[in-house]
Amino acid sequence: MSNLYKKRNFEKNQFLKIKQILQCMIKKGNKSTVEKNFRAMLFYMAQNKKTYKKNPWMIVSKGVHNLTPQLDIKTIKIKRKVFYKLKFMTSKRQSHLIYFWLINSLKKNNLNFHKKLAFELNEASLKRGEAFNKNINFYTFLEKNIFFFKKKAKKK
Repeated sequence: MSNLYKKRNFEKNQFLKIKQILQCMIKKGNKSTVEKNFRAMLFYMAQNKKTYKKNPWMIVSKGVHNLTPQLDIKTIKIKRKVFYKLKFMTSKRQSHLIYFWLINSLKKNNLNFHKKLAFELNEASLKRGEAFNKNINFYTFLEKNIFFFKKKAKKK
């Protein structure tokens, strides 16, 4: 019973993340064109079963899950030195970063938008591709620049 609940909760969270990414795309263009491109991408994935072997919704949700960053950094300046502190990322910021990484990786290919998006999400679901590499580079940057503050004990 609990596994079914976790699976439904995971699917609900992924659906909300996809919805937020579509909202980010709408800010850059018309709502109808974004919906047409997303629908065309899903149909393209469903028609080409040789390259996209899984269910298109599973590919999209797995790709979004693999691209989702969990941690962010906050820059802190202390006496002309810059330090970075870890913090959890908000869902809005996560969706904006996923959108930014996807759009930047789509500019390299010369295919239609829905074909490029389908290809890049498929690559992200398989943990490959340019957008996934940007996610890994983001985490390597976090690992290099982490600074934890140590609270000084007050003397009584």
